[in-house]
Amino acid sequence: MSSRFSRWKLVVLGAMSLYGSVAQAEGGLVGAVAGKPYVLTAAAVSGAKGQPVKAQVLIKPAAGYHMNEEFPTSLKLSPTPGVTYAKAQLSKADAAMSKDECRFDVVLTGAEAGKKSVTGNLSFAVCTETTCDPQKATVTIDLTVK
Repeated sequence: MSSRFSRWKLVVLGAMSLYGSVAQAEGGLVGAVAGKPYVLTAAAVSGAKGQPVKAQVLIKPAAGYHMNEEFPTSLKLSPTPGVTYAKAQLSKADAAMSKDECRFDVVLTGAEAGKKSVTGNLSFAVCTETTCDPQKATVTIDLTVK
């Protein structure tokens, strides 16, 4: 009887853990949700029509990992109607990178009022003392143009 109780306890704890991950996903912790060795955030931004705004895309390695500063890290933004980019393809040279994090500052300009979702593809690597793990991730930046 106690082993059955223990199994149910594990199921309930697992469900609670999953629910917590979903709540984190809605807050922007993309990597943590997917069980990846990093946390990815892209803060929502707003600005006036025709005025550039800066959005930050931030990658933080999970405990026991560090950013690979030698990897050809990049962020490629997909075309978004009504939004122009100061630079659509950013490379490692455009990033502020250390072993603890990688940050891309993305400059966006909205041509028309409304809410826009700018998507892009990240390529980077996180490493442990014994392994190096190349990663690919999709990022979404929410832009509100007034």
